[in-house]
Amino acid sequence: MAIAKLSDITFTDVKNYYNIPSTDTSHDSQLTIIIAMAIDIVKEYCNNDFEIKARVDRPSIVPLRYSFMLNYYPVASIESLTEENITLIEDSDFYVHKEYGKVDKKTASSSILTESSGGCWSTDSNAIEVNYTAGEALTQDVVMVIYEIVGIRAGIKKRTYTDNEGVEATVVLNSIPEKLLNILNKHKKAVINHSST
Repeated sequence: MAIAKLSDITFTDVKNYYNIPSTDTSHDSQLTIIIAMAIDIVKEYCNNDFEIKARVDRPSIVPLRYSFMLNYYPVASIESLTEENITLIEDSDFYVHKEYGKVDKKTASSSILTESSGGCWSTDSNAIEVNYTAGEALTQDVVMVIYEIVGIRAGIKKRTYTDNEGVEATVVLNSIPEKLLNILNKHKKAVINHSST
């Protein structure tokens, strides 16, 4: 069964991943704590909650004046965008680059503005409010990374190697390997500094 949300990951899933018998309940509470920690590590590293849901952004300062970035993308839809309590119309007053969450102001002639063209977003703090649906769905590669991080933090992940003298040794991994970080890098989102719910 595919896991739809990070909060759906349980110690049973981790035990199945590592072939730990379901009858072994000695570490279930510890695994639950480590799973929560691994989820937090992934969410913070990726700046991504891996959910497509309704959101509200209130850019306090628009750094480029003629455009701003939403906290979450890709954008599925804009329900409303207000500037200084005036509701603006998508594709008439503004344009959304849905794949990466950039919102451009448009002129009356419907062309996208540039910094030199005059009409810009308000620079008043919290003058803009965007109600929208956006986010990235959870993928199985991210779930696998969480399982791997849990294994590392719980001391389950081990690596066997042969040293220079031909002796086989086993070590417990204690850091996240680069190959796992490379998977997360595909899901990493830019950090935008404005309030969001």
